[in-house]
Amino acid sequence: MLSADRIATLQISLFEQTHELARTRMKEVMALTTLGLRSMILLSGGAIVSLFTLLGHSENLIVNGTTLWIAFSLFSASLSFSLVATFLSFFSQNDFLQSEFSAAMRIYSEVLTQTARPELDKKITFGNWTRPLAIVCAALALIAFIGGSYAALQSIKLNQRPSAATQPVCELITPKVSSRPATRR
Repeated sequence: MLSADRIATLQISLFEQTHELARTRMKEVMALTTLGLRSMILLSGGAIVSLFTLLGHSENLIVNGTTLWIAFSLFSASLSFSLVATFLSFFSQNDFLQSEFSAAMRIYSEVLTQTARPELDKKITFGNWTRPLAIVCAALALIAFIGGSYAALQSIKLNQRPSAATQPVCELITPKVSSRPATRR
């Protein structure tokens, strides 16, 4: 039969191994999540910059101004949702880290003192509701990015005559000037 000290040592060893495995998996999940959110922020910001560049350097393109501004709006929404998802993910992970630390300390003290403490009530913590919100914001960012890409592609036409709904880029940016000379009175 094992002594109480040996059982406590085995329990602590098992706890440390399980805790290390959970920590390694959590690091991998967080690295993948961080990469995804950074990519969405980079893509959305880059799309906005590229649309501004397109406006400044396109003389032979015909652009639908309304659809182009919809694309700007959707890319901006994608960027905003990505940033909000990043902040919510941070708050969620911080809350889970604190609760994990206190649970680990409770288990560790139970093993050392050989007295069981009653389980803490399962309450809804800050991290329990920020995580789903972060996932929703990330999904909305992706949807907004796809919509912005579609709107940007629909707003640009090459070498076509302008219709009533489309105007050349130069007409969107510069005011119309009359071709008649001004008369003096």
